[in-house]
Amino acid sequence: MLSASVGILTALSPNVIVYIVSQGLQGSLSGCIFLTTFTIGLEFVGPSKRNLTGFGVMYFFSFGYFYLVLFAYFIRNWRHLALVLYVPAYLFGLYYFVLPESFRWLLSRRRTDEAEKLIRSVSMTNINSEPDDETIKSVIEDKDEAVTSTRTYTPLDMVRTWKRTALTVNVCFNWMVNSMVYYGLSLNSAGLGGDLYLNFTLMGAIEIPAYTLAVFLIDKIGRRMSLVGFMILGGVACIVSGTVPSDLHWLIMTMALIGKMGISASFAVIYVLTAEVYPTVMRIIALGLSSTFARVGSALAPQVILIKEPFAALPFIILGAESIIAGLLLMVNF
Repeated sequence: MLSASVGILTALSPNVIVYIVSQGLQGSLSGCIFLTTFTIGLEFVGPSKRNLTGFGVMYFFSFGYFYLVLFAYFIRNWRHLALVLYVPAYLFGLYYFVLPESFRWLLSRRRTDEAEKLIRSVSMTNINSEPDDETIKSVIEDKDEAVTSTRTYTPLDMVRTWKRTALTVNVCFNWMVNSMVYYGLSLNSAGLGGDLYLNFTLMGAIEIPAYTLAVFLIDKIGRRMSLVGFMILGGVACIVSGTVPSDLHWLIMTMALIGKMGISASFAVIYVLTAEVYPTVMRIIALGLSSTFARVGSALAPQVILIKEPFAALPFIILGAESIIAGLLLMVNF
């Protein structure tokens, strides 16, 4: 197996090898950046503001669609497009000098002096005055904040007990299916007929009402029921989109957009839900492990789209059925 892999690599041109390695690194590192951004965003705010913060991050994910389409439309050379898209990422290095550490993480590591200093800094920024010692003490001793631990947690802690193992398996499976359906619909923009750039733009634009609807429903009917409903909606719409006659392009596009709306909303909800069902000291580990399975789903998505024989609607039936099954499994141990 190793000799075969080496043989394949030696047969590739240096340009192709550089492309594969650089794209692999970009995909890995961008996932780390997004997870860290999402986690630290939630930990900067109180429990009552987590929904707004979590979905606020996802809104900008949707805006990235417009950013990509805009540049892709005017820059048709992929090398130039890659430079335009990736070079601004170097600006993230400046965050080291301006972005403070997570307040909750500092408390979880018992670094209370640094946490207290951060509280005072935030208070001066928000209300232009320092909190008194009693206020700081009450915040630090808050049960929601003070989940302290001196040991380092690992992914093995996600499966320490049977109950947590069942929860972790369910969470990871749902992340994998969410990602598979999400990217399956996104990558099939060209297969929907019509203009590729318009289809891709619509696929991104539909995420904005999706997140808005999710923000409204997540507190009205709860995280779990919102996630179940969105995944079933996305699955049913996906199946319908693939099975209607090809001459009904408007219906195919409408159902594809509804499917994308459902799965986009569920993707946003599952981020918030995963961050809340695990304690602070395990939050980034839980999101990291879940995201790993999501990447498996996104890698499988283009392969599923290619399964069009012997039935052209088969990819959509597979994606839709998995979305419905994953949604129903959420009823088991959440």
